[in-house]
Amino acid sequence: MTNYNKLLDYFKNQMFLLKEKSKFRKEEDVVEFKVSREEYNHYIDEICEEACKIFSDIIEEIFKSNGIGQKIKESDDYFQLITENANDLIAVHNDKFEYEYINEPVFKKILGYTNEDLIGYTNLSLIHPDDLKKTILTSGKILRKGEGFHELRFQKKNGNYKWLEVTARNFFNKRNEKKIITVLRDITERKQVEQKLKESEENNRLITENINDLIAIINPEFKCEYINEEILQKLLGYKSRDIIGKYILNFVHPEDIKESIKALREGEKIGEGIYTLRCKHKNGYWVWLEIKGKTFTNESGELKGLLIARDITERKQTEYKLKESEKKFRRIFESIPDIFFLVSDDSTILDYNVKEKDFCISPEKPLGKRLKNVLPEKLGNYTLNAIKKTINSHLPTTIEYSLPIKDKLRYFEARCLYFSYDRVAIFIKDITEREKANLIIREEFKRLKQLDEIRKNFVIRASHELKTPLVSINGATDYLLNFYQGYYDDEVRSLIETIYRGGKRLNDLIKKLIDVSRLESGNLKLKKQKENIKDVINKSVNEIFFLIKKRDLHLELNIHENLYLMVDKIQIKQVIINILVNAIKNTPPKGKISINLTKHNNFAEIVIKDTGVGLTNDEKKIIFQKFGKIERYGLGMDIDTEGTGLGLYISKEIVDLHGGQILVESKGRNEGSTFLIKLPFTNTN
Repeated sequence: MTNYNKLLDYFKNQMFLLKEKSKFRKEEDVVEFKVSREEYNHYIDEICEEACKIFSDIIEEIFKSNGIGQKIKESDDYFQLITENANDLIAVHNDKFEYEYINEPVFKKILGYTNEDLIGYTNLSLIHPDDLKKTILTSGKILRKGEGFHELRFQKKNGNYKWLEVTARNFFNKRNEKKIITVLRDITERKQVEQKLKESEENNRLITENINDLIAIINPEFKCEYINEEILQKLLGYKSRDIIGKYILNFVHPEDIKESIKALREGEKIGEGIYTLRCKHKNGYWVWLEIKGKTFTNESGELKGLLIARDITERKQTEYKLKESEKKFRRIFESIPDIFFLVSDDSTILDYNVKEKDFCISPEKPLGKRLKNVLPEKLGNYTLNAIKKTINSHLPTTIEYSLPIKDKLRYFEARCLYFSYDRVAIFIKDITEREKANLIIREEFKRLKQLDEIRKNFVIRASHELKTPLVSINGATDYLLNFYQGYYDDEVRSLIETIYRGGKRLNDLIKKLIDVSRLESGNLKLKKQKENIKDVINKSVNEIFFLIKKRDLHLELNIHENLYLMVDKIQIKQVIINILVNAIKNTPPKGKISINLTKHNNFAEIVIKDTGVGLTNDEKKIIFQKFGKIERYGLGMDIDTEGTGLGLYISKEIVDLHGGQILVESKGRNEGSTFLIKLPFTNTN
């Protein structure tokens, strides 16, 4: 009874929560108990050892003949009250780790299980798979050494998991059977806090080690207590052991130390600051850093400084280059002869370089004034519009204007250049002399144009005047050749034929000159009708077939398809004849000329190909120009070199008037030429 009272006093002092619950079975007597505690980390070893010893004594006294019923009742009621109101889960297992006892109300409250769910089972399946292996190893240790400690995740009845802290110890019951008493505490909330803390620490470490900025913590003596090493090595080449505990100003450029100390002291007073300095790299050169500082107090109440440094060496170098560039620009700016203004988007003058003799305003103090307001109203508005246009488009805008300066009219060219989103640089050049020259040129051009008109009129008049006698000459010589053959000898006949050929050539030249004049003056009007291009080609070939025979050339026609186009038949016929005549003249005897007609989606294509002397790249550039005749005299080629250089020019102009295109292809000398005439399909209904 002494030990029994001792156990009761033990619980009353709240050092240990203990419950004994007697269960009687038919084949054997079993006493099951559960141990619970609040501060078990401190007391568990002492409590478990004492509890097991006391339980042995209690069990012995309970089964004595005297007072057994009363003691069982007293102990049962008291221990049930304690264990069922405990905060921890208490369980007893056999050596197979099968549950033999649980404080059911607590198990049901925390995990949702009852006696029927657990008693007689090991329920290893309720342990989280990731914790199962470690749990089994810990269980083996408990059986071997008599005690163990473990943390695991245990599945609740609803499927969720709880983190439990498990403390277990062996003991032997009255029948000398090994039992295991376990005390399980719900540490889910603590684990969640630990996980968040761990994630936070990992995130902070990840951030500090991977950002591009150098982060350091210093004490009031300016000695370093922390620095993110990876960035330190990357930025300055040091390891953390080279910096931690060292006076940070030892690494600062001598010229920057005084200002650095001043900035640090001011930072201490106001709690934050920003400054730039040079730090020495481990390899000996200097790195420019921009440092932001902020003071804080740690958990111990000590004042610390947080420094965040960023490499601005490249920026400093750029600033230096810009400064040097500005100096050069200023020297150039002051020496350029042009008038210069730097203005805002509303034409406010921000900078200038102007002499009074070159401008209509006094250069005394133009800064801050609007260029729009100091110029004549019309020119001011014109200038403002040019400024806005330049800012919006980012493209230069040029304006020309004239101003009377000191009783003389002077001309200027202002070029507005984009400077920034709200600024424009204006360079003004005096173009008075240029305008005088342009005036002379314009006057001269006007006179030349008048002369050109006179020339055109003369060509037209002369051509018409020449046509009348040429008709008589050609008619007379033709008549003599056909009707008076018996009245003259061969020498006279030869002279008459020479006159006839010369007249015919002169007549062709006059016709071409008239066509050129009509084209240049815009008087050549097309008379389009629906025509079968196949028929136009055939008629063109028939007219010059005698020339093909005379030159002993072979002609190949591939024009089987009927293609109808809206064209001026006479003009297109002239184009085809001009190109065929050109091919005949430039193809030696025994050569070949082919004509192909093909249909494409939007156009018909006439291809005239010869095996003649071909064209060089330079010749291809001029062949369609007016008087673009290619001279081949004295080159030993068996070709006809006569011509004016107008036929292909006229052909191109006629095709252009039809909305078509004429092209030439040649691989070079003696490789032949290919002319392509493309005429568009239009509504032929």
